Amino acid sequence: MITKPLVQVQKRTWRILQGGEIMKKMWSIGLAVLVMLSVSGTAMSAEVNFPTKSIEIIVGMAPGGGGDVEARMLAETSKQLLGQEIIVVNKPGAMNMVAYSLTKNAKPDGYTLALGSDVAITLAPHQQKMPWTGPEDFTFIAQVGTLTNGLVVLPDSPLRTVKDMVEFARANPGKLSVATLGKGGAGYLTMEGLARRENLKISLVPFPGAAPCTTALLGGHVTMVAAGFSGYNHLLKAKKVRLLAVQKENRMNEHPDVPTLKEIGYGNLVADVYHVVIGPKNMDKGIVSKLAAAFKKGMENPAYVKANTDIAMHDSNFVFEDKLAAFMVQAYKQNGALIKELGMGVK
Repeated sequence: MITKPLVQVQKRTWRILQGGEIMKKMWSIGLAVLVMLSVSGTAMSAEVNFPTKSIEIIVGMAPGGGGDVEARMLAETSKQLLGQEIIVVNKPGAMNMVAYSLTKNAKPDGYTLALGSDVAITLAPHQQKMPWTGPEDFTFIAQVGTLTNGLVVLPDSPLRTVKDMVEFARANPGKLSVATLGKGGAGYLTMEGLARRENLKISLVPFPGAAPCTTALLGGHVTMVAAGFSGYNHLLKAKKVRLLAVQKENRMNEHPDVPTLKEIGYGNLVADVYHVVIGPKNMDKGIVSKLAAAFKKGMENPAYVKANTDIAMHDSNFVFEDKLAAFMVQAYKQNGALIKELGMGVK
């Protein structure tokens, strides 16, 4: 008679204790949620407060070139929007490899960015060993310019057409010297592909920027330049250099009498070059969006539009963030197919 009530009391006591444990667990879970919300709120505050110090943009091109002009104008038109100074640092050489390597290895906090062409990311990895695999190793923030490449000679050059150039190179093996922006860039690829197709022996001379290429041409050190308009557009206007052809699908409105490589018969060598602002991979999405918004607004500034137009880099359809990343992946695949077609891939 006594044992049964005792057992019932024990069971009841156990249920109460279990209830206490459940309450403790619920308190623990609630506390964890509060901590997570607190941390999340702190992260959001940090994101909103970005930037809290100056931002560095590393330019992979020489001073005076298109990328340098874009970076300095972008820094000027965007700094007030971000509330901090934007410092431009030139690290030319190796087709943006130096600048991009420094950026790739930087902390992904938004304070170290790079500005340069997409060639080192979407084209070069197909041709040579690079410190990165492709677009997946970077964060893409903004497209800041579209560069058209052309073949340029001095006004008094006997080369009047691309056909003249080919015939000269065939009759004088190794004497046609061509300045290009880096080894493996768009201009280099154009001339290498043309030489292979026509079985020519030419001398390709890489420089760290389009401006140094043009300087070499004006100094009589090379026969021709195969590089972007940003390095010589002002000289075209002053008639100090002359275009043989442009690397585009269609003729340019500014130069309607200049043929495209496509219409001459080199359609597979058509390619624009895109100037982009990038950061290390895994950057915080909020920081990327804040930078992209500021850069987009800065690029709408009339001063930026004028500067970009003067170096023939302006475009009315710039893309940003995820759209730019997708665009770069597409360019990477297209360039890979072209390199394979030309037999110029990594051995």
